[in-house]
Amino acid sequence: MKTSLKSIFYIIYALTAFLLFSCEKKIAVSPASITLEQGWYIRSSSDMDVDGAAISASSFSTDNWYQTNVPSTVLAALVHNDVYEDIYMGDNFDKIPKEQFKVPWWYRTIFTIDGISDGEQYNIVFEGINYQANIWLNGQLVAAADSVEQPFRMFDFAVTDIITPGENVLAVEVIPPEDDDLTIGWVDWNPWPADNNMGIWRQVKLIKTGAVGLKNIFVKPFLNTSNLAEASLTISADLVNKSGGDVSGTIFCKIGEISVKHEFTLQP
Repeated sequence: MKTSLKSIFYIIYALTAFLLFSCEKKIAVSPASITLEQGWYIRSSSDMDVDGAAISASSFSTDNWYQTNVPSTVLAALVHNDVYEDIYMGDNFDKIPKEQFKVPWWYRTIFTIDGISDGEQYNIVFEGINYQANIWLNGQLVAAADSVEQPFRMFDFAVTDIITPGENVLAVEVIPPEDDDLTIGWVDWNPWPADNNMGIWRQVKLIKTGAVGLKNIFVKPFLNTSNLAEASLTISADLVNKSGGDVSGTIFCKIGEISVKHEFTLQP
């Protein structure tokens, strides 16, 4: 079988991948990823008179908040905390009050960074929020609801300048969808949830890279089905320079016995 590698545009991704900069310092490309899954708390905004700066401060208390993990919709978290029980018995599902889900709900968690080395870059990635959100980290607004909207979008925010060694506090004000919003749909045999599936419904990740990182990696295979004698892989991704200066280097890729390399120069 003949195998070819095409469209090695900015990056090469494979079983082993390394960046070799002109200074000959070898740095692993694959980013360190931490899934922020456990240790979340939620609460309705209806009886709160504080903003995201206060909620994302380390001194803020989450007494009387509901504990949950993420991903979780608001309703799922309430069920987990036994606010609503036996929701699939009889018509209990339909009896859940809907008014409480017409206001924003807050999600809050604390994560710890042991230390930050020179050149390290941090991003927070939200893979799914329904429907809008204001995102705060350590008392600072990372992104506002006018740019964080729609449940099937992924959001990637640089937070290197905000994150600190030790404890970091992340607070997300989730705003529910309105009647005309293009949100998650339902079918007639699936009961419509009272909260319209509002919440952080996919993973939240903290991504650590060096000055240059890979993102949006995709490998597209092709097989010639007419003779089954030829196959190819098209490998693509974004190579991002997060530093303040130009960077030149070489990407190496190895897949089985196939080795390739690609030189690059990136502006900041």
